[in-house]
Amino acid sequence: MKERILGILIYFREAFYTLKKQNFFSLLMLISVLLFVSSLLSYYFELSSSGDIFKGFWDAVWWSFVTLTTVGYGDIVPKTLGGRLVGIGIMISGIALLSLITATISSVFVERRIREGKGLEAVREKGHIVICGWNQNATAVIDGILAQGVHKAPVLVLVNELPLDEIEEIQYRYKDYEIKYVSGHFTRENVLARANIKKATAAVILADTSGENTRDSADERTIFATLAIKSMAPHVKTFAELLNPENREHLIRANVDEVFVRGELTGPLLANAVISPGVSRVIKDLITFRAGFVFKQIPVPNFLRGRRCAEFIEWLRIEKDAILVAIISEIEPLKLEDILSEDYTAIDEFIKRQFEKSDKEFFSSDKKRMSVSINSGRDYMLQANDSGVIIVKEKA
Repeated sequence: MKERILGILIYFREAFYTLKKQNFFSLLMLISVLLFVSSLLSYYFELSSSGDIFKGFWDAVWWSFVTLTTVGYGDIVPKTLGGRLVGIGIMISGIALLSLITATISSVFVERRIREGKGLEAVREKGHIVICGWNQNATAVIDGILAQGVHKAPVLVLVNELPLDEIEEIQYRYKDYEIKYVSGHFTRENVLARANIKKATAAVILADTSGENTRDSADERTIFATLAIKSMAPHVKTFAELLNPENREHLIRANVDEVFVRGELTGPLLANAVISPGVSRVIKDLITFRAGFVFKQIPVPNFLRGRRCAEFIEWLRIEKDAILVAIISEIEPLKLEDILSEDYTAIDEFIKRQFEKSDKEFFSSDKKRMSVSINSGRDYMLQANDSGVIIVKEKA
């Protein structure tokens, strides 16, 4: 709730400064002065006559406002020449000033729409997925993410340097989904800030060949982008694509969540195609969503934690019509406090000093480790941090 209120306040603050830049408030001030002067003059002229057109000054203000907005209810009509001349002046001024206000407000929205189209406007979405860079596999990545949407497809934010006509083609191709665009080099923090990286759930960094970027420096940009994302938003899950497997260690040091090397699955798939042709076909159909089935990861239900895996398998078969492939366990990182005793003795102090003197970082990472158990035994006891990888029919 607080974040929503803060977002509304930020939106109104930006709108305020935009309108201020367009001299909107100067126009309002001019209209206010015109209303006051015209009300004062019309009240003076009508009061000096023998009629009782205005019963008070606020009647004059009401008449001036109605006349200025060209509504003209006709409930109050000036009788004197001076009052009518004031009315003519208000009518002419009102048409001009209200047209300027309408044009100013319209220009603000049009300018924002143009900036969004050019990828220059900041993204306000939360829980979105940021896709940095572009190459020939990018559409397959988008198709896969959208196919995995459980209830509602996630908002995707593309950050690259593609020409605007190509971006429009991409957005038209996925016109049924919400695809945002941010223009710029995704290694720069100000560009990532416009993509609202701190509020994203995940970031995908592709081996970028968009714009004038070359294949030779694609891995370098991937590493820089990972470092930038992890420094700005350490909690955001980051998945990176590499062309050269020798650069994997650089990404691991940058605390990337998972690395994918272009072509690393080609050899195993070819080998399976030679030895067991059907196996490679099944794998390709599953990971490309052509068979109508998809891989999904779901947490183990609370009522099954601490119970045998056989019960989880049976529950999946009945409730989800799914097949269990593997169990993924999240393991908390080891911390220095975990190996020290609770009463903190002299021995604990000695152990702590020895670790501090060491040149190696034993407890630097806060990232949880994942343990994967494929085809877990039926007698495996399910833990609190376990989740299952299943094969399930894709929902239309």
